[in-house]
Amino acid sequence: MDLSNLTLADVKLTAEEIVNSKPDDFCYTSPDDEVGKCVYVHNDQPSCLVGQILFRKGVPLTLMETWDDRHDSLITDVADEEISPDVLQFLSVLQNFQDTGSTWTSALQRANDATAS
Repeated sequence: MDLSNLTLADVKLTAEEIVNSKPDDFCYTSPDDEVGKCVYVHNDQPSCLVGQILFRKGVPLTLMETWDDRHDSLITDVADEEISPDVLQFLSVLQNFQDTGSTWTSALQRANDATAS
């Protein structure tokens, strides 16, 4: 899967669409109700924010499921050789704040701040 075609502007727009579809105070929890544990796919559907973004950008669920099976399933560990550095930074900040209990709204703001030019 070639992820090198993902642009920061497109990924940010997709993230904003997903976040805006949730209440402002929405916090992700894994299917096991565990804060800090992100799964990209659950029940054949994208689960975490990064998983939802990448699915909308054409990343197959089957690929993301393999990421869930890895011990080091952070986006920086599973896809960094294919994703541009600015997109990777944005997704990594999103994931980090989501996984530490921040709302998706707050995680998006932090990721936008981290990648502002």
